[in-house]
Amino acid sequence: MNTLARLHPRPLAARNATKLLTACAAAALTCLAGAVLPAPAGAVVATVGSTTVGVQPPVVGTIEDGPFLRVGNGKPTLDAMPETFEDPGGNPVVHTSNVYLIYWDPTNHYHNDWKAAIDTFLEGVNQSENAFTDVMSVDEQYTDRTNEPAYNRVTYRGSYTDTAPYPPAGCTDPNPLKFDEFSKTEAITCITDQQIREHIPYFIKQWSLPTGMNTIYYVLTPPGVGVCLDEGGEEGHCSSFGASEESYEDSFCSYHGDVNPGGLETGDSATILYGVIPWTAGGVADGQLATEDETEAPYCQDGGFDPSSKPRIERFEEQKEVSSEEEKAFEKMNPQEKEEWLIKYELEGPHIQEPNQKPCPTADGYCDVGLADLIVNQVAVEQQDIVTDPLLHSWQDDAGNEVTDECRNWFAPYVSGTGSANSETGAGTLVNNVIAGHDYYLGESFNYASELLPFPAVPCVTGIRLEPEFNAISPIEPGDNVGFSSADSVITLNAGVNFSNTGEKQANYAKMKWNFGDGSAEVTGYAPGSPPCELPWKAECAESVYHVYKSPGTYTVTLTATDVGGNSATVSHEVTVIGPPAEGSSTPPGPPEGSSGAGSSSPDTTAAGGTTTPATTAGGTTLTGTAVPVPVASAYVVSHSLKTAISKGVAVHYKVNEQVAGHFEVLLGQKLAKHLKIHGRLAGALPAGSEPQVVIGTALVVTLKGGGSTTHVILTKSAAAGLRHAKKVVLGLRLTVRNAAVHNPATAIVMSAFTLKR
Repeated sequence: MNTLARLHPRPLAARNATKLLTACAAAALTCLAGAVLPAPAGAVVATVGSTTVGVQPPVVGTIEDGPFLRVGNGKPTLDAMPETFEDPGGNPVVHTSNVYLIYWDPTNHYHNDWKAAIDTFLEGVNQSENAFTDVMSVDEQYTDRTNEPAYNRVTYRGSYTDTAPYPPAGCTDPNPLKFDEFSKTEAITCITDQQIREHIPYFIKQWSLPTGMNTIYYVLTPPGVGVCLDEGGEEGHCSSFGASEESYEDSFCSYHGDVNPGGLETGDSATILYGVIPWTAGGVADGQLATEDETEAPYCQDGGFDPSSKPRIERFEEQKEVSSEEEKAFEKMNPQEKEEWLIKYELEGPHIQEPNQKPCPTADGYCDVGLADLIVNQVAVEQQDIVTDPLLHSWQDDAGNEVTDECRNWFAPYVSGTGSANSETGAGTLVNNVIAGHDYYLGESFNYASELLPFPAVPCVTGIRLEPEFNAISPIEPGDNVGFSSADSVITLNAGVNFSNTGEKQANYAKMKWNFGDGSAEVTGYAPGSPPCELPWKAECAESVYHVYKSPGTYTVTLTATDVGGNSATVSHEVTVIGPPAEGSSTPPGPPEGSSGAGSSSPDTTAAGGTTTPATTAGGTTLTGTAVPVPVASAYVVSHSLKTAISKGVAVHYKVNEQVAGHFEVLLGQKLAKHLKIHGRLAGALPAGSEPQVVIGTALVVTLKGGGSTTHVILTKSAAAGLRHAKKVVLGLRLTVRNAAVHNPATAIVMSAFTLKR
């Protein structure tokens, strides 16, 4: 093949299709179904010779065992959860994580664009704003005897290309790279875990780097370097596998271990935690490799499962079945037509996923940048296993499965992308994690809390949710005893365990804290679903609470949820109290400092000598002349359906204490209005410092006496059109009323915010 052809190779699918075309030339198209390797044993903490490591084994689309994935008629189903998953005695987890990457590559075979993609991933998880969005956050529920969580907030200490020569081969690679005449690429060497364990301390000493239980080193090797836990060969435990079923079953994708010279079960300042990430990403679209090595490696990614399947049970990506009619039509095609058909057929089948693949050819003339995504997944897997099981005797089940092993092959739900392959890269683009603005396809982590409480009880998750919520309260009167319930809250890490000083397990649950905004004592207790909340209104349970407001006003109620990982989130709603103070209580001048104050107003008192001083309502309206009692009014939105609001208007219930006339206005922030292309007049008389608001709906209010009613505020045509495709929007509601006094009628303005959802 000439140089031009090598630098601008034919699309991968076309090259593979040519192979298929040759193989199927004398057979029916059923030959395209192919064969797959049998599944290996479940992932375990395993001992090979004198070495104990946490191994991430390969897995393929015909998985027949594993922690709780079972196959029935070719379809995986969710089986019983691992009841034995625990940390016996509260053994150590990693509380802070300082990460160093070592690309051990003296032969310069680790492409720079691969390094950039891997470095970018760790730079992203280094950022604290990913607290609830990345899969690393799931591990914060796991504690040790210190009762401090395994905070998986990576502090990335950078990468280094180590050019120290490899030691003499310590093993035999069962499937070394084939020699390629054009690039001269060939197998480099085979190194053992023992050789890596000897090299890491040397590297650390050379550059005066730290050791201890808070530092993790990753050793990454390029294509052509095999890694084995023993002497290798067809019967060895290696990063590649030979032709036999046994060789495949004993192979691995990555692993982690420790160098613990002190031998303490807690480790010490000399302990070295490390992970080994060999090149197990295959060679799809890497034209520098021999054709035989340009293969996919789904056995180290998702095993050919389809994360977009519904319900949320991952099903195998199934290659399209070829009908007898298609077989006959295929036989009549000319060679070019057959190749085009095979290309299309291959692109629809199961493929590896590379969300960070770039338009190609890239700088080296090939389409292989996305292969780094498979290595990124292995780094993510080992990072989670190390922080929860650093010395290989902490969080795992009785079979040795660690937090990511329990969820092997789980990549759902996906966020974006497609599973069908790109013709140039031979890979799909599925995404299930977005970290610091970059897309990733990462295996999920086991949520131990799902074993302990029935809700949400999702065992395999790509991140956590901490969303406190409580019911809205209609306007009430002083002295009313009203209930607040946080049952709508969603807390992924709602249960876990703590440990006593001697290592006994103790129950641990998420907490709720209520602040009612009136100066009363806060109420703190357990979150919804925890055992103390099985009997309602129990003192240590704060799922539901009652509270009595004694004076009129508008109060801000704040609920704070704290999960077992120490994460906190808050939500606030306002409660309007209308009417005279409750019997036996004093009348304050208004709501406590910090509450909105909207919803009631108090006129100034008459000055000595019979003259009056100006009074200002909550909305900023100045009253002059003879003092007149300001009307008391309240209003709240009845329905929060965006669809209903667009078609029938915003349903509002209001209440006044006397005869009034006025109007409602629905307000939308000016910036959002411009974004949604909604036009309207600007609202006047807003509180100082408020964002400009556009009026998008109005309705009149006229009453002959005090009382309550419900009306609909019809949205403008512009607003209805602009909001039609929105999923959620926060709006303002303003009620302006004046009473029927002949001279200088008093005016009250009530403002509140509300949310409409699709």
